[in-house]
Amino acid sequence: MAAIYALYARPVHHFLLGLTAGDRSEAEDILQETMLRAWRAIDSIPADDSGARRWLFTVARHAAVDAYRRRRTRPREVSLDDVIGLAGRDETMETALTVQTIREAVKRLTAAERAILADLYVHGRSQRQVAALHGIPLGTVKSRSHHAVQALRRASLTGGDDKD
Repeated sequence: MAAIYALYARPVHHFLLGLTAGDRSEAEDILQETMLRAWRAIDSIPADDSGARRWLFTVARHAAVDAYRRRRTRPREVSLDDVIGLAGRDETMETALTVQTIREAVKRLTAAERAILADLYVHGRSQRQVAALHGIPLGTVKSRSHHAVQALRRASLTGGDDKD
């Protein structure tokens, strides 16, 4: 276990710093939880270097998600200085998890819904332009985009747990 810690603690800690928006204390706590889980499942760690690395990073990601969920259900007290220090940071753990949730929700949309949303919101086309481009009625564009946006909204509100 000491060899695993020596090899992987630093890269896993760096990865966790990204997930915790640079919160060293939180990243260290999650690293400890990751190593504890690795120790408990020592026989499950792949023998090869790349497999072990992937395994540990997966365990670290799951531990980070678990920590986030615990904090979300039971908010901890923070000082005003902590809040001011976090203000303005774009890549918080919550943002990263929300982006991941939305990506997964987009994957669950039909190809037609994804194409319509891309044309409307990425390419900036009007609903009429999208209807003409896809050769479908305007009402179909409206209903598909509405249902797709609702599905994404539900996913963002439920954290991706809503499977329709």
